[in-house]
Amino acid sequence: MKSPYTDKEMILKIDYVDVEFRGEKYNVNEFYYYCEDSNKKLMNTELATRNENQLYNAYRSKHSIPFPQDLEIFRNYLELSTDKISKLFGFGINQWKQYEDGKMPNNSNSKILKSINNKEFVLNLISDYEITSEKKENLKVKYNEFYKNMIYEKNLNSNYIVNEQDNYRLFGYRRLSLLKTINIFNYISTHIQKGKTAFNKILFFIEFSYFKRYSSSITGLSFRAMERGPVPPRYDILFNIASINGFVTESEHWYDSINDFVPYYSKGNENFNKSLFSKSEVEIIESIVNNLKNKTKEQLEELSHKEQGWIDNRGSSEFIDFSYAYKLN
Repeated sequence: MKSPYTDKEMILKIDYVDVEFRGEKYNVNEFYYYCEDSNKKLMNTELATRNENQLYNAYRSKHSIPFPQDLEIFRNYLELSTDKISKLFGFGINQWKQYEDGKMPNNSNSKILKSINNKEFVLNLISDYEITSEKKENLKVKYNEFYKNMIYEKNLNSNYIVNEQDNYRLFGYRRLSLLKTINIFNYISTHIQKGKTAFNKILFFIEFSYFKRYSSSITGLSFRAMERGPVPPRYDILFNIASINGFVTESEHWYDSINDFVPYYSKGNENFNKSLFSKSEVEIIESIVNNLKNKTKEQLEELSHKEQGWIDNRGSSEFIDFSYAYKLN
């Protein structure tokens, strides 16, 4: 971007800044263009939106407010249009769509949106909804399916204990979703049969590519900069959970370079559940897997070793801040 003061190309910079929002301070990335000659900081609409999204996502994460993608997924479960679900929840006709598009709800509506996981609350809303009895019962069946998956996910997450961290950027602002994680493993396994190293690298590129575009991750996993590239903590547990629940099948594969058998993973009995993901999440998953599925383990390692997030943290086994997503090659 050229400076309006000097007509010279400006430098894109990133600072960590404390920003106050609704009476609380959040440490977020601030992206801006710097004009050296005039010593001025400038932003275009893209950077301003990126900065705003990070602030909103940090707030959503801290207060457990559903993300826009979560609202889209919930609405798709109920098979309702945005105007009809707005009416169900007592919002203005366009409000749900605005929240799916990223608008931050006020405190009152935030509390209502947090109640999508409250079975009694939602079923009462459906009972009071001005539709036929048959449609009400059908809507309740759909919500119960959503609720069943939520309980299933809660039980899965209890098997993978992580420390709550104040730095939301380390897990892409999202809360952990093991159900999404093992479904991504399942999707990867339908296209390749490789070991944990390859799966972990593909998962890293999925998560950081998604964050680069939408300022949030998909699964809420963090990644450490290990010697062979980025990996989620306790990844052995992740693969065990995926295997036990039928999302991948583990088998032994002879690996010449180490003269030993290593576990390889192929598709399990379960199928990839697209309903757990938003449209944008599915698009990134499909795109990254398609681009990387023919890479060898060594090639995937090499690709991850070219990423600045790994380079700056290698040797320390530190978590890779998701702000490095904006520097992806």
